[in-house]
Amino acid sequence: GKYEEGMDFNGAPATLTRAMTALNEEQLIDLALEVLKSSSVQSLGSQRDTPAARIREAAGIVLGEITSCSAEAIMELQSRQVLSNLIMAANDSTMTAPSSIRGDTAPRCLGMLEAAASLLMFTWQHPAGAESELLDRLIEALDVGAVTYLFRALTFKMDWESRDKSAGGMKARAAGCRLACCLFGIALTDDTSIGMRRLMESCDADQSSRRVSKGPRNLMEAVLTALQTSLTYAHKLMAGGADRGVHYHAALLDLVEASLLATGSMCGSSVAPGGSEGTLITGDQFLVMRADEFESRRKEVCKVACDVVIRGGRSGPALLPTMLVGGFGEGAVGASLRLALSIAQNGSKDQHSKLASSGILVPVSDILKAALTSGDLYKFSAALALVRFCG
Repeated sequence: GKYEEGMDFNGAPATLTRAMTALNEEQLIDLALEVLKSSSVQSLGSQRDTPAARIREAAGIVLGEITSCSAEAIMELQSRQVLSNLIMAANDSTMTAPSSIRGDTAPRCLGMLEAAASLLMFTWQHPAGAESELLDRLIEALDVGAVTYLFRALTFKMDWESRDKSAGGMKARAAGCRLACCLFGIALTDDTSIGMRRLMESCDADQSSRRVSKGPRNLMEAVLTALQTSLTYAHKLMAGGADRGVHYHAALLDLVEASLLATGSMCGSSVAPGGSEGTLITGDQFLVMRADEFESRRKEVCKVACDVVIRGGRSGPALLPTMLVGGFGEGAVGASLRLALSIAQNGSKDQHSKLASSGILVPVSDILKAALTSGDLYKFSAALALVRFCG
């Protein structure tokens, strides 16, 4: 884990763990929430760079950063049921205006977006309470306009070539992809199909509310575009392209991982990323195609996603095997395995053939051996299932 227990296990500096404990004990979350909820603070919907706007943005940054490393902070926010408040605080058409207090020109909404994504991801990874709790959180997010908000966060204009101005935009897209991963993945855990139906209705309503002549038309297309674009630039970087610095590099690889996770959920994976080590992929629940009213849409996403990860362009090299051996960062290994399995489960036999012919079986067999040694049930059974589908 990446939270308190994980930091202790991985030997994080004692000063870091003490600082995080102190921030929780000093009730920093209370102050940040008070700033976000205060009616006396000017809305960030204004393009003006006022002190009040900076304070409110800073509160969002605080929540985004502390939820990235503290399970205690996340559980505190869970108890207050602030998911909808975080999304509403950020859900404004001008929230994508560049920040003036960050050095990476990230949009003003980044901190709130990261906090919402961390909160929902943790809830999915560690389900507790009533069986309907996950569905309740999903509907809560949809009711406050999460789909429209995410579409804006994933499609606002940014200069991918810029060394100084692109990292913030990629961070926002990565956080948006993680939140989208949660929405689609949690919807798949609901046996009643109410969650998926509400999610698809929100996507359709959002698409019909605007006229788009080019580019992504809906949230699913926006995620696939983020995946394709990030893989294109990451492949260029790995192949010896222009070095734009460590911040650009880290943000790009984080976006690759996040877009792989979101696409995996859209293709039909209901396994929570990072909380799956004890999950055994077996039986009809995982190895049989999901048959519901959204099957055709899921198949189309699988088809597009397969083409994106198999080839870097029409004649480019196969990207999926490179991802499975860690060529696009350690985080992309598990994310690409999860995506490949969901494509194999819910795609056609043509996709099975493409996956197999791309050369994934060699790295998959290596993952199988490593997982057997380490005792990782999810990676072991997922690799075994991929061999069954594509071997």
